[in-house]
Amino acid sequence: MENRTTERQKAFRPKRPVKRMPNQRELLERKKGQLVKVAFLDGKMVTGTLLEIGKYECLLAVKEKEQPVIVYKHAIKYLY
Repeated sequence: MENRTTERQKAFRPKRPVKRMPNQRELLERKKGQLVKVAFLDGKMVTGTLLEIGKYECLLAVKEKEQPVIVYKHAIKYLY
């Protein structure tokens, strides 16, 4: 009976280690300091340098503005 259990466990064991998917924060950290285009849910777009990333917002340096702009993550459709 013990052999069956170990064979059964071997059958359900993954063949290779499962890769962990990067989360949102890790992906945004890669873009930090780079020029990004932000597309909003209403269709507007803004281009700027990604300065900081918070839990709910991103800080962008936009050429048209003197001070950095706070962009809330829930308003972002995508960024590239």
